[in-house]
Amino acid sequence: MLKLRAVAASRSQRTGRGGAVNEQRATVDCRDGQLIVASYSKTVPGFWVMNGSFEILPVEVDSARLGAAVDAALEHSGHEFPSPDPSYRPITPVLDALGLRSFAAYLKGATSADVARTGLITFRSTHNAGTRTGFVEIEGAEFDVASDATHDEIGQATRRALAGAT
Repeated sequence: MLKLRAVAASRSQRTGRGGAVNEQRATVDCRDGQLIVASYSKTVPGFWVMNGSFEILPVEVDSARLGAAVDAALEHSGHEFPSPDPSYRPITPVLDALGLRSFAAYLKGATSADVARTGLITFRSTHNAGTRTGFVEIEGAEFDVASDATHDEIGQATRRALAGAT
């Protein structure tokens, strides 16, 4: 199991004006018997990027451990993240960890689920549309679990979302 962590988002990055909790995002990709759980942060201009916090788990990991990894990725999600240099590809550390040369190699045979937390935790299955488009949401393939779901419940929901991914 490979585990890399960026510095956790500060409290000001996780909360908006008036202390309201901002949306937190993560993805879980499945490829070659591994689950890649990655955290995303919203940049100042308003787009979401991988923030450097990710974990690679074996696909047979138990649901509680998977749920804990997803919960941690969501916790590392922030706002007002600095925009990366245009020449830097945020997925590079993941590719390096997996020994892959390109995003195209990463996408080959991969499935993915998006996870977002605002109040509820929302899971979205995605479709692998190839290298030009990447993963796109499948309309109607979305469901929620309670914000106080256990790690086991989050892990089970993640597996359900991945099962619906194409």
